[in-house]
Amino acid sequence: MEVMPTTIQVKQATLEKLKAIKQDKGIPTYDALLEYFIKKEQDVPDDLFGYVKGKMTPFSQDEEDQDHEL
Repeated sequence: MEVMPTTIQVKQATLEKLKAIKQDKGIPTYDALLEYFIKKEQDVPDDLFGYVKGKMTPFSQDEEDQDHEL
């Protein structure tokens, strides 16, 4: 597989977090670290979220206010 160098802009704080995770997990490259995150995201079992996985939308302020009315 051909590797083409790519630049991704991240905040310094984000880079420090990525470095720490990379070191803690023993992952050799940032590409491998991104693959790790992608695999982790894609492997979430549907049964952990039930029927609403991928179907929920954020609550609007009105909906949240209605839920908190007495």
